[in-house]
Amino acid sequence: MRPHLPRGRPWRGRPARPSCRPCASFPSGTANVVACRYLLDLSEAETAEVLGVAKGTVKSRLSRAFVRLREGLDGGEVEP
Repeated sequence: MRPHLPRGRPWRGRPARPSCRPCASFPSGTANVVACRYLLDLSEAETAEVLGVAKGTVKSRLSRAFVRLREGLDGGEVEP
């Protein structure tokens, strides 16, 4: 069963503006995983299915994203 996703592009017309520099530097695959998990509130399995990757790939990309965020926040790179 495919997860329910919002129709259309709810973000259309609104440029993405990350709140910190490390977010802006995420590779697209990592950014997509973060968006599916935390903006669309999909499970790891649903995220893997939607993106066509293994569940382990979702986990590793999230892990790397958190490391980058932690390093960026510890370095004081947060934008107002």
